[in-house]
Amino acid sequence: MLGKLIAYEFRGLWRPVLIVLLIMAVAGVAGTLSCNAIEVVSDYYGGLKVGASDVAGDVAIALVLFTLFSGFVVWAGVIALFIVVVSRFYRTMFTDQGYLTLTLPVSTAALVLAKYLVAFILMLVGVALAIAVYSAMLTTIMGEYGPSATMVILAMLGGSFGFFNDAEPVAAVAGTVNTVISIGYQLGLAWLALALGAWWAKRHKVAAAVGIFLGIGWLVSLVFSIADVIALTTGGYGYGWGMANLATGAVSVVRMVSFVLAAVGCVALAVFVVRRKVDLS
Repeated sequence: MLGKLIAYEFRGLWRPVLIVLLIMAVAGVAGTLSCNAIEVVSDYYGGLKVGASDVAGDVAIALVLFTLFSGFVVWAGVIALFIVVVSRFYRTMFTDQGYLTLTLPVSTAALVLAKYLVAFILMLVGVALAIAVYSAMLTTIMGEYGPSATMVILAMLGGSFGFFNDAEPVAAVAGTVNTVISIGYQLGLAWLALALGAWWAKRHKVAAAVGIFLGIGWLVSLVFSIADVIALTTGGYGYGWGMANLATGAVSVVRMVSFVLAAVGCVALAVFVVRRKVDLS
């Protein structure tokens, strides 16, 4: 039955998700072509006469701005994809449509889990597309150094693992794993926030859910940011940057493990709240 629910969720989401992914892909192609055009203009820039070189400079600036805009569209696409999958969970569980959903002859756990798994898979696709687009842009701009720049970006996604400057492949792998885990955590937190908002708020349930999501997310980020600073300063003081790297890496491991446990816990609590506490009448 879980497989049928997952297939049903894919059928309900594929159109809006496909539109978002296509917009991201088009923006990525346009941005990459713009990067190529910047190189062409730059190659001819130095050999032009003064008046023509001014025009070429203006064109190059316009192309740079367009490339930045394309990159922003890709990033906004990831946010839009998150909103699409989360809004479907809310619409099919906590609105009038939820009456029909909750009368299906399946368990609440299966319903919530199916929606979560589909959202997780679709978010992975969207983030992977965004990383591929940014990698293509970097490779176009930096040539043979593009892959190294991509590894640096992946390392930065790993949080504290980004301090492993002498072990870029390790940091890049850690960043990739951390990104996957973070997606699962954010979706789990969104599921729980929507369930709690539907339970606690008589009106403005979405606003309540957004407040819960942002509040808990900010608090968790603050705790681990403080832990990063403490690990970096105490690890580096008197022991060298090697110990600081080890300390901040340990914080990242703790963060990833915590996010996995939090994702599981949030989904489980969401199931409990929907089953026992949410009254759609």
